[in-house]
Amino acid sequence: MDDVKFVKLALNAIRALARDSPENKQSIAESGAIDSIVSAMQKHRDDPMIQAAAAWTLGEIALSPDPAVLVAESGGIDVIARAIYVHAGSKSVIKRSCSALDSLSVPNVNRALMVEIGVLAAIVHTMHHNPDIVSVQKQCYRVLSTLAEKRLDVIKKKIVDHEALDSIAMTMVINGENEELQKIACILLCNLACDATFESLLAAGAPELMKAAAGRFSVCRESADYMMMMLNRHYN
Repeated sequence: MDDVKFVKLALNAIRALARDSPENKQSIAESGAIDSIVSAMQKHRDDPMIQAAAAWTLGEIALSPDPAVLVAESGGIDVIARAIYVHAGSKSVIKRSCSALDSLSVPNVNRALMVEIGVLAAIVHTMHHNPDIVSVQKQCYRVLSTLAEKRLDVIKKKIVDHEALDSIAMTMVINGENEELQKIACILLCNLACDATFESLLAAGAPELMKAAAGRFSVCRESADYMMMMLNRHYN
């Protein structure tokens, strides 16, 4: 059996073992398997199937908080972010990588690292290049929302400076009838709001998009009202 086939089988086996079992996730993390998965992604960086399978497996392990921290400490975030750029044309790699980053962004300790190593740029890059994949957009929004929530304004400004607002606005318009996407987008826009970003939010039409979403979906009303309250407080 060649090396590539063996790696794929091993990744599938580890993922199956980790699924629906926090205890197994912890055991896998403590066994050194994470280092092996990261090494496989480094060695087979040009193979989209291995990149997707490995990102999927790391994401499954990262569904438990402590293993998620170990994934980050082992370089898992770095290799996943790199896979997004190298395999921008592979929907499978993009979906699995964004899902993994969504899980990895949950522990607070991972968030600063994600900002430091350039995950913001990777996520916005993904948003720009996959406007037609709603599931990817929602995962990207969740990651950015987690990174922006209750953090320094400089992080919110960095996300906006990467031109995330243009992508969010376009996707909200295209998918105006998708309730879940509109809800997640409205929450993200609220989390991005601060003194340093209000002008950019207004220029992108964020308040109008949120108002339109609130008119269609009740789940968006709280976010829309909160945005208007912050804008009124800032400009009055």
